[in-house]
Formats: sequence, C-alpha cells, structure tokens
Amino acid sequence: MSGGKKKIMMLFILVVGVVGVWYWWNSRPPKALWVSEPATRGDIRETVSVVGRLEPGEYADLSFLVTGTVRNVSVEQGEAVQRGDEIAVLDTSVAQSELQKALTALSIAEENEKLAHRNWDTLKPEERAVKKMTTKQARESIRTIRAEMARSRLIAPMDGILSKLDMRAGETVTAGRVVGRVSGSGDFLLKADVPEADIAKVALEKKAEVTFDALSADEKFLATVSFIEPASTVIQDVIYYTVTFVLEGQDERLREGMSADIDVMISERKQALAVPYRALGREGGRTFVEVAQSSIVSERRFIEIGVEGDDGLTEVLSGLWEGEQVIVSKSK
Repeated sequence: MSGGKKKIMMLFILVVGVVGVWYWWNSRPPKALWVSEPATRGDIRETVSVVGRLEPGEYADLSFLVTGTVRNVSVEQGEAVQRGDEIAVLDTSVAQSELQKALTALSIAEENEKLAHRNWDTLKPEERAVKKMTTKQARESIRTIRAEMARSRLIAPMDGILSKLDMRAGETVTAGRVVGRVSGSGDFLLKADVPEADIAKVALEKKAEVTFDALSADEKFLATVSFIEPASTVIQDVIYYTVTFVLEGQDERLREGMSADIDVMISERKQALAVPYRALGREGGRTFVEVAQSSIVSERRFIEIGVEGDDGLTEVLSGLWEGEQVIVSKSK
C-alpha cells in the first residue's frame, strides 16, 4: 500500500473515531440534577423529651424555727417515724437558764402580790396595777421561753420514712434551712422541667414513656401528665415549667431521687403518608415539595402537612401520592 493510501486510511479511521465518540457522548442519559426519595407510608410519632426525677407523692421538708446548735438526733436516715415523734433537738442550756430566772422572778412577784393583798385597800390604784403587772409579765416571760424551747425540737409532721437527713449533733443550723424530709408511704410521682418552647404542646392526660437510668433501657414505664405548674422557673436564663407525671404501676426497685428519661407523646399517626422534612419548602405561608418527573424535570407541588415526627419525617395530608419522588437535595 502506497504512502498516500495509508494516510487516507488513517484519516478515515480518525474521522470515524471522532464521530463515534461524539455520538456516544451525546447519546448518554442526562445526569440527574438532584437526589430524591419516595413518599412512603409508616407510623409517625411526635414527642417532647425531658429529664425527670422521682419524688414521693406525699412528703414534708423539715426545718427548725430557730437558729441553734444540734444537741441530739434521735432518728437515723431511712428509719420509720410517726407523727409527733421527736427527730432532733437543739441545745437549750441557755434557754433553761433563762427559764429558771423567769420562774424565780415569778415566785417573787407572786409572793409580793400576796403580801400586798394584806393591805390591798390601803394601796393606791396605780400601786395595785404595778403589783398585778409585775406578776403578769413574769408569767408571760415563762410562756415565751417555753415556746422558744418548743421551737428547738424538730417533730415529725406525718407518718412515713425519714428519707433525707442533713445534720448531725454539734452542728449549727439556721432557722428555715431544710435539714431533712419525711416521705409518705404512697406512690412515687415524676417531676420534670419542660422548656417554654415545648410547654404549649404538653397538656393534662398526655401519655408518656419513661425509662430510668438505674434500670435497663428496655424497661419502659407508662406515665400520665397530672399537673402543670402555672408559674415558671428560670434555670440558667431559660424559662421552664414543672410538670408532674403519675406512673401507671409502681416498682419496688424505684427509689426517691432516681432520674428518668421521659418521652411525652404529643401526636401519633398510623400508616401515614410522609416525606423527609428536608424536602419541604415554604412560599407565602404555604408548604411545597419538588416532585421529580424525571432525572432533569421536576414539578413544584403545594401540599398540606400534619405531624412532624421525631425521625425526620413529616405527615402529608394532601397534594401528594404514595411512591412519588420528592427532591431532598440538588446536585452542585
């Protein structure tokens, strides 16, 4: 084959190759411009999750009415008490000394008044009044000292268990400081602080699932919202409301003060049509999704939504059919 023919043949092969590459490139399926997921049916749950603590259903916190030094503690933490039992007493040696002085002063005042009665008619009215007032003041001083001594005793206000005790003999306690708690023998309650962002969703009689840190995570307890504090509490600059839950069934392993994870059931839908939350868009107060018609063609569809689930899915009430592909992200 001559050199000219070889050149023509090579040129022909090159042209055919270029045409083939061009045809292949242009006949490829277009690259998808987005990632889509189908609208599917499933169970959707919306919950509010908070951390709670176990408290006795009935209890009384204990504090002295006066400041003083603890002389004796009669009951140990965990012991049973009955209403009226003495739990602890403050040192009353100073009060005892004052009481003796007051008793002596009363004896003197009463004796002087008796002697004065021998010549009572000869005394002026103001002299009689002084004798009576002196005796009355002496008796009042004794009543005051005895009342002060009575406030030095810490008495159980109810039957129950001394579940907390924060004092010991020789320690100085101040008036009003909580030094213990008597817990009743009734059922436990759960209390949790719910942030203001979620409190509007929580209502009386709402159900909740509870797990305790001290028990297995597989053990779930049921509870019901029984009370919502009307007043707020500020914790680290965040507003909270205390919510009380009643446990459905008690367990002997539960102890006062145990912490719990509480999931309050707000809404639940069975076999609802749902799409990923990230597929939703907003326009003029309406919600829409982009429905993929093909890899490069889509349609904006306005829809009505319902419950926003904890697993990232949102219920679709109308505007979409099961199986339709909604765009969740677009390619760069």
